[in-house]
Amino acid sequence: MKAALVVAGVLVCGAAHAEPSIWDVAREPATGRDYQTLVAVERMVARDDSAWADPTLPERFMRAALAVIELAGGTQSSDARLLYVAGDLLSDPMVGRDADARALLDRALGLDPDSPLAGRAWFNVAIASARLGDPRRERAAYTRALERVWEPGFRANILTNRAESNMVLGDLDASVADYRTAIALGDRPDLTALAHYGLGVALERNGDLPRALEAMAVARAIHIPGVGSALDLPSVFFVPAYDVHYYRALSALSAARDPKRPELVAAHLLDAGEAWQKYLDLAVPDRHRWVDHAKRHQATTLARLKKLAPDIKRRAAAARRER
Repeated sequence: MKAALVVAGVLVCGAAHAEPSIWDVAREPATGRDYQTLVAVERMVARDDSAWADPTLPERFMRAALAVIELAGGTQSSDARLLYVAGDLLSDPMVGRDADARALLDRALGLDPDSPLAGRAWFNVAIASARLGDPRRERAAYTRALERVWEPGFRANILTNRAESNMVLGDLDASVADYRTAIALGDRPDLTALAHYGLGVALERNGDLPRALEAMAVARAIHIPGVGSALDLPSVFFVPAYDVHYYRALSALSAARDPKRPELVAAHLLDAGEAWQKYLDLAVPDRHRWVDHAKRHQATTLARLKKLAPDIKRRAAAARRER
């Protein structure tokens, strides 16, 4: 599970710099063009931030800003600031040109590694690497981002994502440690919920199911306005995509621990069974690392459901329809 929850436009709006003098332009004509391109793009993205009334406008302004850069030859520029901005736009999920984004950001970081934009750039390199299926580069980029970013909420976002990279690479102890640090730093409900969801999965995969279900229960209890579950946030994606069913299955198992309402327990067990099956349908052919875990949980879930009385199952089905 990866989350790109930093505020859109932060990098671009911080990229403005002093207008080059006539002598600067005389020495290097491209500096004037690059400055004007940056100013135009900054205005477009700022306009995007105020265009919330029409849901189609953000993507349109994003793509227009990128077109301005590309038509002006900005992607071939030697101005690191312009490359940082171009890479930021290319890595946005509304654009999704991850390979191009990573290449431009690598160039920008090589030209000006100490830029105040470097932390956000390393984060974007990591996000692009995740979507490109390169977890080792992803983890390394998050580590570099942590060397440059000090804002607690952003660090919590980075640590949550690096924890997932560690999990993908099989380093579960490091994953658990990163999730716990992210929880300690997190100052927003969405990040806190996502870190608890991730911690639950990492603990289960590391052999600690009781604490995993406790972490899942905390995550479930955090309501996110507009979506309910943090797993449904549009900024959240899973690698591989079907791993979301693993998270949902464990979450449902955590909710099935309350013995006071047997019909609700059964409803959550039904949810868990369906989610495990959805995961297995895709993970088995893919030979995903955690298939055996899911098979054991699915067998246990089905066994618990089999023991329930028929009237409880009927009430469970009714409870699910009412939700």
